[in-house]
Amino acid sequence: MIEKSVFNKDLAASWTEFVDCPQRLKTLSSFLEKHLSKHKKGILFDAALGIGCESIFLTQRGYNVISNEIDDTLIRIANESAIANCVRLEIIKQDWRELDYDSYFFDGMFLLGNSLCLLDNLEDIRLSLKNFFDALKYGGTFIVDERNFPYIMGHKQEILNGNFRYSGKYLYCGKKIKGIPIEIYENEIRFGYYNNNNLIGSLKMYPFKKGELKDLLHEVGFTIVKQYSDFKEGYSDQADFLFYVAIK
Repeated sequence: MIEKSVFNKDLAASWTEFVDCPQRLKTLSSFLEKHLSKHKKGILFDAALGIGCESIFLTQRGYNVISNEIDDTLIRIANESAIANCVRLEIIKQDWRELDYDSYFFDGMFLLGNSLCLLDNLEDIRLSLKNFFDALKYGGTFIVDERNFPYIMGHKQEILNGNFRYSGKYLYCGKKIKGIPIEIYENEIRFGYYNNNNLIGSLKMYPFKKGELKDLLHEVGFTIVKQYSDFKEGYSDQADFLFYVAIK
């Protein structure tokens, strides 16, 4: 099973400030609706709820969303935010590697915030992607993202010396909490999260190689996979995040 708390409590409690939902949605919302609006009468699966930005936004707009999250602190924050926004979230707690897709069959799915790479190894990632594919209806849409890991791997020493290029315009938009790579190895990157100079916590990530996640999506069965760089179609080595829209 996934560890009970990928985030330590202090980091999870600070995630709202790291994300900044209103700023995130300024660039993300139109991208989501562009690719998910055809599934508005179906069921969507938010595979990594986090603090609830996307699930709350889509629920407010009439989508039927089932949200998944394993961290209790993040679930509490998401529920509090949902109440403040006058919506109710339907939340489940499932390991992606053991996803119970017999109980749910989804029209659209999304896994955002660079969450997939938090799995320990490539086999777990491949297994999870296969489960997502199997839980999706034919004609369904799956949206997943990753950090621009090729940039990080190609500028290792520069980044470790304190020069990490990140615009702060996409997905993680907060001004108070900064996330930067603090360890960079061939098959593992550790991001540290700081409030001023105080380390709150860290997360270990699998750094996808260029084209690897797209290839994995095809490998598990997706027939159409389009790539976007900071929401613009195509690949840019200057992007903060790479997004993939896959069709079953």
